[in-house]
Amino acid sequence: FDLTKYFSEKNKFKAGFDATFQEMQNIDIYQPWVGTLGLNNDIYGVYPAFGALYVQDNITFSGMILNVGLRFDYWFPGKYVDDAVENPDVVTIPDQIREDYRNKTFTFFGRRGKGRLSPRVGISHPVSDNQMLFFSYGHFSKRPKPQFVYAKLNPSSAQSTFQKFGNPDLDPETTVAYEIGLQTQFTSDDVLTVTAYYKDIFDYVSTRSARITTSRLSTGNFVTYVNQDYARSRGVEAEFRKRVGRWFRGSVSGSYAITTGKSSSPDQGLLVARGDEDETIKENFVIWDRPFQFSLNSTFNVLKDEPLFDFGRGIFDDYSFYVRLFFQSGKRYTPAMLAGTLSNGRPDYITDRDNRLAGLGQNWFWVDVNWEKNIELAGLTWTLSVQVKNLFDA
Repeated sequence: FDLTKYFSEKNKFKAGFDATFQEMQNIDIYQPWVGTLGLNNDIYGVYPAFGALYVQDNITFSGMILNVGLRFDYWFPGKYVDDAVENPDVVTIPDQIREDYRNKTFTFFGRRGKGRLSPRVGISHPVSDNQMLFFSYGHFSKRPKPQFVYAKLNPSSAQSTFQKFGNPDLDPETTVAYEIGLQTQFTSDDVLTVTAYYKDIFDYVSTRSARITTSRLSTGNFVTYVNQDYARSRGVEAEFRKRVGRWFRGSVSGSYAITTGKSSSPDQGLLVARGDEDETIKENFVIWDRPFQFSLNSTFNVLKDEPLFDFGRGIFDDYSFYVRLFFQSGKRYTPAMLAGTLSNGRPDYITDRDNRLAGLGQNWFWVDVNWEKNIELAGLTWTLSVQVKNLFDA
């Protein structure tokens, strides 16, 4: 539901809400040939609900445009989680987690939910007749994946150890983003935009081993999910757009960005516990960091009855040709070091754990092309299209 109100030509107010209700069922059976439902299993059906309420105001004065908004995101994990927290037979939920869940949630129609307020501000202001300075600041939330919350909360499956256990008290991940940029319009057909940004991401989900002692489980060891990691992304982007009459439109864009964090995936803590990774308190590159990115998009149009050659009317007209060129830095990896020679004469390599994900693989580069020709036939307009993905087979 959305409601828009114009208080004046220069003041537009908007408010609204959205609500989503889900039904999710999960059946996970490990070694199904053992017994009735496998060696271990996790079976549940859940009915989460989530949505948001928001207000925003758009004000224009003296050439400046101001957008101010406030958003409230809510999330109800569902009765399955509420019952598990109150059920002492679910031994993998520590008492502290139960208490935190009760204290950090609110009750609405008998269900417990979590909410988060997110302020957002955007400003654009003319610097000159052909330049615009813009700035934005905002908070953004992302709910944890379902398995991070619901896994193994059924008392009948809580004794199995084949997978990680859900944490009913997980919070959504939150991003705080800043952006500032300058847009310059050289002519009505030439525009350059340069943007710098910074994103601080916290409450990243990670895995940790836990120990719990109860009357039913004397020395229980299990792996669960927690909000404790973070990441930072910062970079600069530039884009130039060009238009020539009605026959050409194109853009060139490039960016340089660095993303670092405590871990690259929720399984980082599990890898440390198994000895496959070393515990570290410093920031490292994350697996999805791609420092350089470049793309070129261009569209050439030959209009109807305006062929490039006089003899081509009706045949060599009314078509378009599209080209996309894309370049990106290679994937991150952790380098290996030569440690010596094995007894069979082969070199022995070990992982350079002090430089986690410091290496960059081979760059990615490809070109896509698309040609479309319109044909008038039998009173209809037909389109003949030829597409080539990765033209040079990179």
